[in-house]
Amino acid sequence: MVRTSWVCRYLVAASWATLGVGCHGGYDVQVRAPTDLHCHGKQVELVERRPATFVAQGCGRTVVYQCDEENDRCDNLTELARARAHRDTGCAPQDLRVAEISPHLFQAQGCGRRTAYFCEMKGGITTCVNEENLHRR
Repeated sequence: MVRTSWVCRYLVAASWATLGVGCHGGYDVQVRAPTDLHCHGKQVELVERRPATFVAQGCGRTVVYQCDEENDRCDNLTELARARAHRDTGCAPQDLRVAEISPHLFQAQGCGRRTAYFCEMKGGITTCVNEENLHRR
């Protein structure tokens, strides 16, 4: 059986060496980012902000991924914040503008409302908590 980390290292080295991205889910992010950004792969810039956290930019959009190498998966925190804002505000996802305003803190604006969410992955579980709820704890 081939280990995922070996396959990931090989694919990252072979096809994305110029990006300098490691393997903490880096291959998954490199494959997903062009689709998530609606952008051709060569137009996407991917930076590993810290181990297991990646920022992808391209075609005027930015998304943030956090990866869990142990569970071999990465989640798009930007889209999770958008989904949470949609659920909380009732605003259509396409009408929400979501941006990371500090590490793991996302602001969603749309339909005359603005909300903020702290999104992170811990132990393979990703959560987006409304900032208002953080202050109540």
